Amino acid sequence: MRAVHLNVGHQTHPLPVPAALVARLLSHEPDVLILTEYVDAGDRRSLRKELARSGLGFQAVSLACRYAKGRWANQVFVASKEPLRPLTLPAGAPDVHAATNVFSVAVGSLSMVGLRAPAYRPAAEWYSYWTWLTNAVTADVVIGDFNADPSRGSARDRVLGRYAATRQLAVRTPSTGWSYKSTTGTTHRLDHLLHGSSVLCQRVEYDDRVVENGLSDHAILVGELVAVRVSGGPHIA
Repeated sequence: MRAVHLNVGHQTHPLPVPAALVARLLSHEPDVLILTEYVDAGDRRSLRKELARSGLGFQAVSLACRYAKGRWANQVFVASKEPLRPLTLPAGAPDVHAATNVFSVAVGSLSMVGLRAPAYRPAAEWYSYWTWLTNAVTADVVIGDFNADPSRGSARDRVLGRYAATRQLAVRTPSTGWSYKSTTGTTHRLDHLLHGSSVLCQRVEYDDRVVENGLSDHAILVGELVAVRVSGGPHIA
């Protein structure tokens, strides 16, 4: 299974998903496509049809919440070649942004979570979110924008390692490149793929050409996955 993820940077607004961006995503031939920081408001028929034409006909999105005029909490969109089944939303999210920015699905024999960790500025909100995430959210594969770069070594970044250790997940980050470029040109590695013992990750890499072409401020994350166990239905940790 090839999982392809991108933070599309809608930032709570129903912005378009440019055709050139869709083409770049599809060039990686995903079996599962995960879009985060995505807003499903407005007309998404052309996006959905283009993905379906490329074989990604099974599609689902996390819950929607309009919280101000013209603004929706960011969501997670998943499109798959195999049938997918949304799983129960983890309970106890600290706020609506935490709830809409995580989406659990079953795809084939695997459970998968797509997420974006909201960039809470107050430390109390950041650590409260990660406490909830650690206690409530896991799967065979967890992929997305964690807003944490362990290579920086700050306390706020170390939450990712603690989460992975608690949930017995391996953190896979490409050995080269970066996944986010700020407006000042600083680069960080915020997008990661985590997996449990039921999955082998054979390859993980960033494609930053969408950033260089002005289509996103995040790179595409591509992971090549193999399920160790292929029977008995999806493993829900």
